[in-house]
Amino acid sequence: MDLEELAFQWKVKSDSDEFSQEEKSQLDDWLKADVRHRVAFTRATRGWERADRLARVRPLKGEADPDLLLDIDL
Repeated sequence: MDLEELAFQWKVKSDSDEFSQEEKSQLDDWLKADVRHRVAFTRATRGWERADRLARVRPLKGEADPDLLLDIDL
């Protein structure tokens, strides 16, 4: 598994309601271990946020909210 995949998996886990304190500690340790881990996790987080914004601008049913288009920063 490459670094980006691992970072994305950590991002998904960390957003879960079931993310335990032990997992949080493991994530913190992983992030502290190497600056590349922090960069990959930041990229995964920003990618996740962008996908969320895109889904709000153009939901699956195809209706776009024109007000959101004015403020979106992709």
